[in-house]
Amino acid sequence: MRVRTIFCLFIVGALLHSEAVGIAAVSVPVQPAPDIALGYGAADLTPISQGVPIYTVNDTLWLASYYATSIGVTVQPPNSLLVSHRTADPTTPLPLYTFVGSDSSGTWQLLFSTPTGGQFVVPFQYVGGGASIVPTPTNYSITNSGSLVINFKADIGTAYQIKSCVLGAGVPNVVNLDLPSDIGNGKLGLLRQGVDLTATLSGSVSKPFILWLELYHQYSYSLMNSDGLVARDVLSASSTPTQFSPSSVPAGFPLLQKVGLRTGRYTLRTFFRSASGLEVEETSVLLPDQGSWLWLGGCTATSDVASAGFSTVSSLTAAPGTWPRELLMMYRVDGVEMFASRAIDLEPVVLNVASPRWLGEPIDIGVSASQTSGNALLKVVNTTIYIVAKNYPLQLVIRLSFGNETFSTITTQVVTPFSSQILNVSLGKLTVQVRNGDRPAIALVKLSDGAGGSAMKTTDSRGATNFFVPAGNYSVVTSYNGTGKREIVTVRDGASSSVLVDFAGSGSDPSTFVLVAAGVAGSFATLLVWLWPAIKRSRYNA
Repeated sequence: MRVRTIFCLFIVGALLHSEAVGIAAVSVPVQPAPDIALGYGAADLTPISQGVPIYTVNDTLWLASYYATSIGVTVQPPNSLLVSHRTADPTTPLPLYTFVGSDSSGTWQLLFSTPTGGQFVVPFQYVGGGASIVPTPTNYSITNSGSLVINFKADIGTAYQIKSCVLGAGVPNVVNLDLPSDIGNGKLGLLRQGVDLTATLSGSVSKPFILWLELYHQYSYSLMNSDGLVARDVLSASSTPTQFSPSSVPAGFPLLQKVGLRTGRYTLRTFFRSASGLEVEETSVLLPDQGSWLWLGGCTATSDVASAGFSTVSSLTAAPGTWPRELLMMYRVDGVEMFASRAIDLEPVVLNVASPRWLGEPIDIGVSASQTSGNALLKVVNTTIYIVAKNYPLQLVIRLSFGNETFSTITTQVVTPFSSQILNVSLGKLTVQVRNGDRPAIALVKLSDGAGGSAMKTTDSRGATNFFVPAGNYSVVTSYNGTGKREIVTVRDGASSSVLVDFAGSGSDPSTFVLVAAGVAGSFATLLVWLWPAIKRSRYNA
């Protein structure tokens, strides 16, 4: 997302907004609020009257005291074993404790003592790893548009803000951003490797600009004497401004942490400052660990999950590298971001029946498929066979037909999953051109092979239509303005043939009128069958 300078500054100035979320939390019974600020870093300290931070693994509990004298502070977990005791000097930010995976989830306490003997307690919540949401596939299907729909079920418990992300073969660990048009064209790629960012440019830079990044995460806070939470975007990391120019593109620059980086979803804002002004690109990333990120713009399919049952939809008409291989689940529990992943054990194949001579053309044959081995889901849409299986190789019998007549049966073995393949079939091309004197004519053309197979098309604005059919002799019946003509043509494999039908100053083929008359007579007979009982009743009533 790109916004202009004034709007960007408005966003930056509004980062400390709060958004209430309806998730139950243990209230903080502190009355009145002591002169204490807590946070996740030295630059991120908030008076506890505005909310007590909720902590998780890798967070560091930071504290600042605004009492006139030094006070003692002890960190106590639910099991009552003291894990840290420090002295907090006035207004000096102090890191008290960094949480690890073995810490117990629940209500922790900060125990304060003053030189005059006063004591007070501030409880806070620590949320550990929590239960992973790992969905189970229940069934799957293929739509007529060539999309693979996978239905899942999951125990979502108290999780909220749940989103699924389908990943293909390539892990999207590079964030791809569009360069603002006034400084260049193409894309800027950003790869995170620990504290370093590597930049790659696909395109060109037309004028110098300065670039920097800001990474924001949504942190949650318990409200005093309330069961609710508030969520705030916290600046978690940023980069120093770095100069880019048409002749110099920096290979990389550091990402400086403001707080300990959690795993989970982040908002990445990239700022471009040039002589034209300031622009910002905003996107989302997932930090799966302490050394990398996944660009969520690289998900091949996403969906918001509101219940235990949900679906993902992936197009099998796209490149095989985008087909589903892994499912990410991102969500929040008790104010803390979490994620889980699972492999998708379905292996699609797309088999396109096509003529090597006429690739990309809509061919006029029917396709059906069945399997003689394996247990796969097959779906035939026009001349494309969609296959989804868990094991390969898979043996198929494919029947090709023109009209209702099968003209070829092919037995083939599908070996390679996650592939789009072409099954070659020999066909010829017949072009029918219809005119009325010196003008093209829009007419109805029926092509028949004499064995029950036929295809029917309407000519385009140029008076032409194409048929791609097996080699053989065909009857071409053309109908225009109530008259008809009939031609006999021969189609050869891999070759083009054509026929011109001109309705200027010529009569119609009598056989065509016989067919038309037969059709009218048949329609009249059918109508009479339906109306006869009514006619009889009318006569009887009279």
